[in-house]
Amino acid sequence: MRTLRYGADAVWAFKGFDLPLSEAIDSAILTVSGGWADDSEEQPPSPPNELLVLAITPTDSPDGQVTEPQDGDGNWRLHFNLTVGETSDAVAPPPRYLWYEVTLLTTPSAFVFRPYVGQVRMLPDLYPGA
Repeated sequence: MRTLRYGADAVWAFKGFDLPLSEAIDSAILTVSGGWADDSEEQPPSPPNELLVLAITPTDSPDGQVTEPQDGDGNWRLHFNLTVGETSDAVAPPPRYLWYEVTLLTTPSAFVFRPYVGQVRMLPDLYPGA
């Protein structure tokens, strides 16, 4: 589970391995969805309610960058930049569990990988009475 503070900039870094040596990451997409699965919160929401979608490539952008599309050993690295507006309480009223997934698209074969799927816990920076 990841944690985000409401109204704060955040950098989410991801790394992985076992990318086929003939492939390199062409783009990556971070999707954050709202909704509750059920009381156990062990399944993704259905239907997904996409609250945020960020797409990045090996070219640096305000949304982030694929910093290592392939290192020759199947390893890769990337990061997404989330802004104050993207973590505001307008996205999901506090406190809230959300769901995220990272999707990788490769070149030249256009494979699709989803190496990261999980929950996000949105928390306030300060608690009343603390």
